[in-house]
Amino acid sequence: IEIKLKDDLDKNLIVSAAITAVYLLAALFIYIVEVNTRSEYEILRKANQYYDRENYFMAAKYYKEALKMNSDSAKNIYGNYGIALAKLADFDLSIKYLKEAYENDKENFEKLYDLAHTIYLKAVHNSDKEEYLTAAAYFEALIPLNPDKDSPYIWAGMCYRNAGDYEKAVAIYKKAASIKTFNKALFYNLIGDSFADNFKGQESLDYYNSAVAADPSFVLSYINLGDKYRSLKEYGLSIANYKKAIQINPNLTDVYVKIGSLYLDMDKHYDAEQLFLQALKTDPNNASALYYLGTAYRKMGLKKESEEYLKRAVYLGYDKAGDALIEMRIDLR
Repeated sequence: IEIKLKDDLDKNLIVSAAITAVYLLAALFIYIVEVNTRSEYEILRKANQYYDRENYFMAAKYYKEALKMNSDSAKNIYGNYGIALAKLADFDLSIKYLKEAYENDKENFEKLYDLAHTIYLKAVHNSDKEEYLTAAAYFEALIPLNPDKDSPYIWAGMCYRNAGDYEKAVAIYKKAASIKTFNKALFYNLIGDSFADNFKGQESLDYYNSAVAADPSFVLSYINLGDKYRSLKEYGLSIANYKKAIQINPNLTDVYVKIGSLYLDMDKHYDAEQLFLQALKTDPNNASALYYLGTAYRKMGLKKESEEYLKRAVYLGYDKAGDALIEMRIDLR
């Protein structure tokens, strides 16, 4: 009887121990899962906070940690992680993850745009013709995803221009200009720019004038015409177009500077002075306007006034102003 009781007791202890062990293991498993879940949640929360604050270095660090967990939510991280890496100029790794983000959602316009734009940034960074052409292809792939957006046409054309393929740039801009909902004046200007890049002056003038005809209130057309006529040394036409631009928008600081610098070249110092003073009314800290006003005063023999404005330009980082002061033998301290 004693032996039987002992055997029963041993069996009960074994069963009890086994049950306790199972419960402990289950509790440990639940604890580990909860800890890991909380840990992943906390890492992603920090990553997203840093990303929203535009602290891309820290955001990338935490996104990388989150990816190490190999969770099902990893594919939701790819887009933000890729953009954070692009901000840090790690373009190859950025493109890898942005491609992953796009592959998981091929109808998403924004994800494909982020990929195309990052390839463009890599092309700019490396001055790589082939990368520009790759970026252009991705931008063109955006068009069917949202035919109402003009930005893919603009970016694709820019990529072709940077790659030196002006014919393709003109072709895609012309296609955009034919779409009724798009701004014809904008795309005519871009076509004009493409011809100007390719040293086809008359064609560029023709399209800038077409832009004016399409929308007489589109300021950029007059600025481009002013720049083009200036390059052709047709200063009267240049000034006339610049003045049309500021009639439409009186706050165009750079256009006042453009006209004033032309007057300086023509030795019309008083007229130049008035334009630079007007430019400084719209932007008191415009370094270019300060430099040219100082230059105008120098040509007018007003050394004190010249020194004042040239020094202000120097403090704003305008190197040519410093060179002028050295020529005048004025202490920069």
